Amino acid sequence: MRSQISRIGLAALMMAVFCVGVASAGSTLKMRARLRSETAAFAVSGTARYAELGPQHKKFSVEVEGFVPGSELEVFINDAKVGVMKVDELGVGDLNYDTRIHPGDEDWQQFPIGFPELHTGDVVTVGRITGTMQGR
Repeated sequence: MRSQISRIGLAALMMAVFCVGVASAGSTLKMRARLRSETAAFAVSGTARYAELGPQHKKFSVEVEGFVPGSELEVFINDAKVGVMKVDELGVGDLNYDTRIHPGDEDWQQFPIGFPELHTGDVVTVGRITGTMQGR
């Protein structure tokens, strides 16, 4: 009888460990920063998003609006430059990185070498606007 109870307990423990492993394997990390100017004189804004969608799948995107058409804006995470975006004729710009690029994904590109690991509290700066990454 004691042996049977031990086997049932062991089976329950193994099932619990399996369920936790499956749940963590499918978990995602998502962060966002609202980008704003420190002065109210500029009507520019933007959003930076970062997601870890699986063990080998990450995405980072930045979208801005209200900038001078044709300008090029450097994108920084903390003090590390991670890219440059070109602003279109409507004053909108974007920069998109993905570890999984598929044919037809012209708007997305591979992460650059040395792209920093992102954490809550990291600061994203594009041109003269900035924001802090927060969990979603």
